[in-house]
Amino acid sequence: MGPPDRPHRLLDEVDAISSVSGGSFTAAYYGLFGDRIFSDFESQFLKKRVASAFVRSTLSPWNLTRLASATFSRSDLVAETYDRLLFRGATFGDLAARSNRPFIIINATDIALGERFAFTQDQFDLIGSDLSRFPLGRAVAASAAFPVLLNPIVLKNHAAECRCPEPNWIRFALADPDVSDRRRDRALAQRSYLDGQRRRFIHLFDGGITDNLGLRGAVDEAIERGNTLDAFQRFHMENVKRIAVILVDAQVKAEFGWDSTERSPAFGAMLRSISQVPLNRSSRETIALFKEMAKDFEADPRTNGAENPVPSLEIYTVELHFAQMADDAERRFFNSVPTQLQLPPKTVDRLRHMAARELSDNKEFRRLIADLKRDFK
Repeated sequence: MGPPDRPHRLLDEVDAISSVSGGSFTAAYYGLFGDRIFSDFESQFLKKRVASAFVRSTLSPWNLTRLASATFSRSDLVAETYDRLLFRGATFGDLAARSNRPFIIINATDIALGERFAFTQDQFDLIGSDLSRFPLGRAVAASAAFPVLLNPIVLKNHAAECRCPEPNWIRFALADPDVSDRRRDRALAQRSYLDGQRRRFIHLFDGGITDNLGLRGAVDEAIERGNTLDAFQRFHMENVKRIAVILVDAQVKAEFGWDSTERSPAFGAMLRSISQVPLNRSSRETIALFKEMAKDFEADPRTNGAENPVPSLEIYTVELHFAQMADDAERRFFNSVPTQLQLPPKTVDRLRHMAARELSDNKEFRRLIADLKRDFK
């Protein structure tokens, strides 16, 4: 893309990546190592027996002793495994030191609140902590800590010791009698972190529980700031003409076959359905809310309440779901792929080829490319 004398990749225009669950491996690795992801991520993770490495670690006599402790869990061991195999001890400080990289937001779930917890310095300010010293592997482990199979990743809340100042937006939101329910609820949830006596530890599980798309960050940012425009301005995007949001939804739609028989479903199938239905519904609601906000902003940015309104812009929402696939057999195959750390190499290859094809064929993505080409004519 770009002018003929200064061509560059569309990838170089990516400003932010928000990830949850398994997607956090890719986001963190790309943020840390950049284009190395295209040469060594496959051998380092996609086709590596990561789950086997974890099992071997748990069987180590030293680790068996550590796991017997009440303050060391399987998730702590998983975090160490990710750190050793993928991130080589890197912290968010190492990530920040890398220039020309997207802003990486790794998301987990604060299980006590049922709220998204983002690994950003803004979030860490509320618990009196320094994100730059936090290991990337541990953040990824929190984002992908699936309940029951793994324990929560636990963070110490230092708010009681540092007496962290309350952000202005929380104070203003809770002092406003006409504030929206969404903004009040968000403010109350964020204020709770400042109570370091009551909330001495933060327990984090898989980010997919509260936001299976990594999209809630953009929505929450607009809710916290009070309007969509302020959220854009915070990221220095005041004069941006086009914004593309690519949503990668790997949630499967399993066919349980309940309607073909009068019998009650098997217990395992029931549990999978109970966990899947709320996630799917939450994802649909998040996408709908984001689209409403984007549509309002596109229509008339000067009504958003900011002092310095930006020029009108175009927002492209590119959605990639297994349900969009035209081929029935292929759709059934991908919906049957289990959620686990290890997949057969052929399945990995098939997933990668499918993703590239679905993106290039996506109608909204093709519209973006066509508009960008017109910009540079």
